[in-house]
Amino acid sequence: MKDKKNLLAIINLNYSGLEVVLCYFYFLKKKNYNFTIALGEFSLLEKLKNDSVNNEIIKDLDIKLITGNFKSENTIKFFIFNKLSFFLPKKFYFIFFYNFSLISILKIFFKSDCIFHEYGNDLKYTGIIDFISIFNKKKIYLYNSATAPEFFLEYNPSINGKIDIRKKSTFLLYDENVRSVYEKIGFENFFETGYHRYNKDWIDYKINKCDEYYKINKKIIVIFSKNFDDKNIPKNLRIEIFSKIIKLIKKYYSYDIFIKPHPRDNLKILKLIEKMFEKVNVTNLDSMYLIKNSDLTISLSSSIIFDALILKRNHLDFYVKQAMRHQASGSRWSKLGILSTSSFDELETIVRDKKFTFNESLIKSLPSTKLPIF
Repeated sequence: MKDKKNLLAIINLNYSGLEVVLCYFYFLKKKNYNFTIALGEFSLLEKLKNDSVNNEIIKDLDIKLITGNFKSENTIKFFIFNKLSFFLPKKFYFIFFYNFSLISILKIFFKSDCIFHEYGNDLKYTGIIDFISIFNKKKIYLYNSATAPEFFLEYNPSINGKIDIRKKSTFLLYDENVRSVYEKIGFENFFETGYHRYNKDWIDYKINKCDEYYKINKKIIVIFSKNFDDKNIPKNLRIEIFSKIIKLIKKYYSYDIFIKPHPRDNLKILKLIEKMFEKVNVTNLDSMYLIKNSDLTISLSSSIIFDALILKRNHLDFYVKQAMRHQASGSRWSKLGILSTSSFDELETIVRDKKFTFNESLIKSLPSTKLPIF
């Protein structure tokens, strides 16, 4: 019998990257592969500890998990090693930034046939790519954790910044229509995977797992927050925006309101908002599970709004002009035909009269899902 190939996914940027990798591995589970996931940041491990569903999926798919060797970020050792990493060449950055038990990570690295890694504009998150590229036998696959079709994007160097150009990697595109964006950034090799997250098999599998652990026996409304730059949108403005939306919802609905933070959100502000209102809760429950059980989903310019469209739940994108300098022309979702507004008056009209719309053609136009053969 042929030996199994070893697939290693390194996640050190967003918790949403874990969702992407689990989805990919799910569709590869019947193949002859061994799966390993390495979590680089302590905060990612902390989130996973509280995520019963993803922990169960990791067990279900027989994924080996490698975590950092620091028990807490609040230690002198952690502080010194992370500060020291900034003075090292980028290709050696991973040794300290990932905080792995070095022997464990090197062992699994040299045994791996393929490496998955989320790309990011900030080189400190992907410096390991330089190191991996030295070994030509390693197949490197990069992916973006954004889960919505991005064929409306336009690359602007002054906004996107200078990104490491990874000539020896293959970028896993969701949709061929966005290829030109990443070509301008400097990527050369691509493979179109389609939108695995929206595959019915995966959705049914994930929702069934959620049903085993979570029970929502009441009608809810979900507000998906956004990781607004605190320098760009002050605390008081964020509180004001949330307060107006919540008061408006409460005017017409008596349902509980759940606020789902973005993976890099300011939780202190959201917790403060939670204390201001009754029947408002900040939650870490799975996004799709929340949407599936919601009567209404409101997104603050987050790609999660596309999930609500796929699951055919009432949805609305509220575009916050002050916080979206890189989208000065308006909501990117309205360009796709998704219901969007930046007006509180229009928001009230839609919520009051339930003027929700669904773009069925957008759902039907999604490319079929596939993965490369490793």
